[in-house]
Amino acid sequence: MMPYQRYLEVKRSIDDRSLNQSVFRCLLDRLSDLDRPRVLELGSGIGTMVARGIEWGLLKRAEYTAVDRDLDNLAYTHHYLGQWAGENGYFVENRGPQSIILTKEDKEVTVLLNGADALDLIKSGGPERWDLLIAHLFLDLVDITQNLPPWIRLLRPGGTFYLSLVLDGPTILRPVIDKRVDELLVRAYHQKMDRKLPIGSPYRSSETGRQALDLLLTMNDVEIIDIGSSDWIICPRHHRYTQEEVDFLEYIIQTISEALKEERAVDGVRLGDWISKRREQLQDGKLIYMSHQIDIVGSLHGLGPWRGCD
Repeated sequence: MMPYQRYLEVKRSIDDRSLNQSVFRCLLDRLSDLDRPRVLELGSGIGTMVARGIEWGLLKRAEYTAVDRDLDNLAYTHHYLGQWAGENGYFVENRGPQSIILTKEDKEVTVLLNGADALDLIKSGGPERWDLLIAHLFLDLVDITQNLPPWIRLLRPGGTFYLSLVLDGPTILRPVIDKRVDELLVRAYHQKMDRKLPIGSPYRSSETGRQALDLLLTMNDVEIIDIGSSDWIICPRHHRYTQEEVDFLEYIIQTISEALKEERAVDGVRLGDWISKRREQLQDGKLIYMSHQIDIVGSLHGLGPWRGCD
């Protein structure tokens, strides 16, 4: 199985085409008047959102705090952003292991790497406030009941949050191998995801998107401004995939295999046969993969200005 950091790198192109462009334009509009916004990303991975934010016009002059408890991810961020900078004409200055400055003409983005658990930001209760909060493909990993409201309240009054690629099920693979077996394995895979949350939590990781919306609607100081689908859909063109798609699909197949190999409800031989057939479909350029996700832009009300999207 490829290293996790390599998986995050290869899926960048998958994410790029999946993110809802209308929602992202709303995000651009929300931040257009800020000269040097302070941005906080939870579960920042290897820095792909930093690169994307610069390329897509979100980050021109900004201070960007990237929080990830996986120190291997943060270490790889130096490599990833350094390589990206070279390919895109940016000068990169590494100021120790926790700071990267990316500059080009009038653009300057300072990236601060924070090797902490995102939950610790709530516990610390510090005075820092941000203009933009980003959680990209992250919320299904945590109990949003306890954590999403206080994370949003780390924003300054009038600040903006961007929740992207929020998993909302289902996972679909085609062509069908055996309808009954396919449904059993996908159901078991989702149940495995759901058990990542604390016992007694009313939420399911596999349905995080709709549950995040329910939660946001109960928050009187929060406004949902825009929302849209951001599905992962991978379908071969002329029986061929890009190399990134091949690597991504192989990682997904292996993830399902690892997640289910110790599940009592899944027969090991049947799982092994199913995995082998999915790999054959991938090799033959016939495998289609779909996962439903949503993007959300919203605002924290307060004493500061509030504006929707044009």
